[in-house]
Amino acid sequence: MFVKVFILIAVLCIKISSNEGGVSIDSTLVGGLFEGFDQEGLLVFNVAVDMANKKQSHYGRHLKATLAYIEPEYVIDTVHKSIVGINWSMPMAAMEMMCSMLRRGVVAVFTSLSESSEDIVQSICDSKEIPVIKITASSESDPECCSISMYPHRSTVVRAFSDLVQYFKWKNFALLYEMSHVDSFLEVLKVSTDTGATVDIHLLHQNETSGYRNVWKDVRKSKATKFIVICSIENLSDVLQQAQEVGLMTIKYNYIILNFDLHTIDLSLYQYSEANIFGVQLIDPTAPLVIEAAQEIQLAKKKRKMLTHPPHITAWKLRASSALLIDAVNLFSETLKDMHSFTVLQLSCNATDNWAYGSTIYNFLKMRTMTGLTGLIKFDHKGFRSEFNLNIIQLKEGGIAKIGTWSPKDGIKMDNSSMFKDNLKEKHLNVMISWSEPYTFYKNSSTVLLGNDQFEGFVVDIISEISKLEGFNYTLIRNEDDKNGDYDPVTQSWNGMIGDILSGKGDIAIGDMAITKEREEYVDFTVPFMSLGIQILYVRPSKPVPVFFSFAHPFHPEVWLWIGISYFTVSVGLYVMARVCQPEWDNWDRCIKQPKYFVNQFHLRNSFWFVLGCFMQQGAEIAPRATSTRILSSFFAFFILVIVSFYKAQLAASLTTEKLELPFSNAEELVKRADKLGITYGAVTNEATHKFFQRSKDPVFSQIGDYMNSHPEHMAEDAFEGSVKVLEGNHAFFMESVTIQYAANVVCEFISVGERLDERYFGIALRKDSGYRNRLSSAILLLQQKGVIDQLQRKWWEEALGSKLCKEPPPDTVAPPLTLHHMAGIFWITIVGVIFSFVVSFFELGVDVYHRIGVDKKIFFREYKKEIKNAFNLSKTIKTVAPNSVSLENLDVNE
Repeated sequence: MFVKVFILIAVLCIKISSNEGGVSIDSTLVGGLFEGFDQEGLLVFNVAVDMANKKQSHYGRHLKATLAYIEPEYVIDTVHKSIVGINWSMPMAAMEMMCSMLRRGVVAVFTSLSESSEDIVQSICDSKEIPVIKITASSESDPECCSISMYPHRSTVVRAFSDLVQYFKWKNFALLYEMSHVDSFLEVLKVSTDTGATVDIHLLHQNETSGYRNVWKDVRKSKATKFIVICSIENLSDVLQQAQEVGLMTIKYNYIILNFDLHTIDLSLYQYSEANIFGVQLIDPTAPLVIEAAQEIQLAKKKRKMLTHPPHITAWKLRASSALLIDAVNLFSETLKDMHSFTVLQLSCNATDNWAYGSTIYNFLKMRTMTGLTGLIKFDHKGFRSEFNLNIIQLKEGGIAKIGTWSPKDGIKMDNSSMFKDNLKEKHLNVMISWSEPYTFYKNSSTVLLGNDQFEGFVVDIISEISKLEGFNYTLIRNEDDKNGDYDPVTQSWNGMIGDILSGKGDIAIGDMAITKEREEYVDFTVPFMSLGIQILYVRPSKPVPVFFSFAHPFHPEVWLWIGISYFTVSVGLYVMARVCQPEWDNWDRCIKQPKYFVNQFHLRNSFWFVLGCFMQQGAEIAPRATSTRILSSFFAFFILVIVSFYKAQLAASLTTEKLELPFSNAEELVKRADKLGITYGAVTNEATHKFFQRSKDPVFSQIGDYMNSHPEHMAEDAFEGSVKVLEGNHAFFMESVTIQYAANVVCEFISVGERLDERYFGIALRKDSGYRNRLSSAILLLQQKGVIDQLQRKWWEEALGSKLCKEPPPDTVAPPLTLHHMAGIFWITIVGVIFSFVVSFFELGVDVYHRIGVDKKIFFREYKKEIKNAFNLSKTIKTVAPNSVSLENLDVNE
């Protein structure tokens, strides 16, 4: 019992002693004051406090967070009842929240506010001597007490970008900025003007329909190729994407992004755009401290059921503001260790009292140096961050890569100088090549040649031209296997020139090497220097044997059919019209002066005979007398004139030229007819063409790939062996179109069949993330622009062959048979003539009846119907002579 009482008294004495010394063993209250749409700052602040408490668990002093969030004020259009703007300046709300925190007894305030709100909070805390730790950029000032700025000073950050511009030797560039970042814009503009650079200024104004596209279009008109972009990370993705849509994301364009959070947005759209995109990082996403902090934030988000990121990219999504906040809380927690004792006061904004320990903590904060998520943290006498390091980053095909560092003391230090303009000058490269005409082969010489002099060819000349532009030396090294490179899944290694690049034997490789996805996983490629596709190499067919009905070739069968229909229709039409028309009925015997009946000369046989005579252009012994039958004959004569003219022209063309008939005209026909015609086909084993068919999802191409796999005897080790197989007969060989073109120029028996089956390119291979890629690509583009590569292709595909060049055979000029589409006009004219003739024939009949009967309508129509009925009564071949129906021949001249 005595022992328990003694312990209780001892504890009470210790507590009284502690209170008399001014030390509070309760949690130390720290405030967090934030604003904006994104409330992640509140979450990060709580995480930062928890992390600091875990580190200081052995020390006995814990931090407790009290948070305040300032919501923006919306500007409402009362007429249209819509939001027309947002007011971020809320100083009165910031003052009320700050005073509320002081009444609770906070010992420090962490802020991320706009400038006006920041100023009033700073003013209150200065008067109360409460340390303010700022996360956002602040302007240059001489604070009495008690401001610490975690964010590097704006002028220092701008100096880093200015050093980067000068390092790149940009003499002129376009400066694009948002109005919310006007302070940074003015700093950049001032520094750029002082250095003598020419600056083209553009405000990033977002249009409701076109976004930033109009701004980028104006930039494109200015012909600027170098850009500095100052905008918020929330809008940066749209700004870059719309720059790409306008066509400003190619190899000739360069970007410097003035934002520490460039690494947090998705840049995959621009990895292969060839544009040079640079930026700076305040944090290193690969650092253990950063990864640990990002994981803690992810756990906190999961507990609150907030959106999270995949584990492997959490550190890459951590923004600089979050890292600065965690560093700030950790810095304050570490500083409290130096405070042996202090008491906390609950202050009022309306009173004149202040906190006596505030200035002491502020001085300790300024003197402390530590390493955090944002690197080295050290302050000057004003509380501004004086020493820090920035990572200079560049977007490459493999993602964001660190290429250098910057610090206020040392300036720029580049880790990879090979990416800049003079990176290839006076360097020596080992260039891998493989024997393949006309790309690379040994020079024909009577003397022994060594080194580069022993080689010549298309790619040898390309490397020579590039070296002249970039100023480097090189050694050509022939690959032992003369292969471009195949991956062996058993040994998990590459052979050929790709293997030489990966092993370090060669720096670059050039030849007839196609850029494929499989190869791009292991090596990088420059922009293509040649485009091509897969075609079929086959022997040129012999001249065909003339067929029995070659004379019918000028017209398509459907035209011959319609000519026959026209002949039959006109013949029958002439027969019917002749029966209707009175002039076609005449005395069958000239000796009879007063005949009792008439006969028609155009009976059915004579009608067909007359039309046939017209068709043969020989005429007949009979001729039409009526107007309608003469009109019909004229139309048909014109029809025959056109038909015969076309026929003669087409027949002459078909007899003087001969069409070469191939057994197939494309890959699909080859697959269908191969077995029937006994044709085999193949490609170079395990090369890009072979793998194209193996991996294709097209049913025809997939069938070709299966055939190649099941018939290795039809495959070849190289293009030369495949060409020999083609010459042996009944073999088709799939290979690159440009190689087929060269083979056809050398061997006149060769011919390319069909269109390109795909689109592929030849490029120069390099090791992954090689600094040479951009410069080599730029040189290739320049050579293409000047037409040098086209000139070299003509040299090696045509000029170098000289007299050996196969003369291009005359094109297949055999005119195809004329179809109904070509001849439709004359057929329609004939149809119109037939219809018109029928109308005239019935009109003629009416006139004849009128002359015989008179104007009596009743008798006229009765007689007219009778004549029509008799005309269409085909069984009657004679016609009784009607009154007053006397032919001219029966009239006596004397009368």
